[in-house]
Amino acid sequence: MPPARIKSSPRIKDSTTVIMVTSYGREEFMFQARDAGIEGYLVKPVSRSVLFDTIMDAFGQEITCGGGCPDNPTLLPENLI
Repeated sequence: MPPARIKSSPRIKDSTTVIMVTSYGREEFMFQARDAGIEGYLVKPVSRSVLFDTIMDAFGQEITCGGGCPDNPTLLPENLI
């Protein structure tokens, strides 16, 4: 589904964070996704750390505890998959 169509849907437009995962790494697709308001764009294959960083960035979170957050181990990249 084209990125613009995803974010133009009234049901998900403002209430859903969208991260696209694709095998197309061409800049044109990345720009289309960004222009459509897609919060994250990943090109396969995706490593755990890139996935984690993209999720945190899409939700406006910043990782500040350097090698992991011992207070909440579920937020560590190795626990996401």
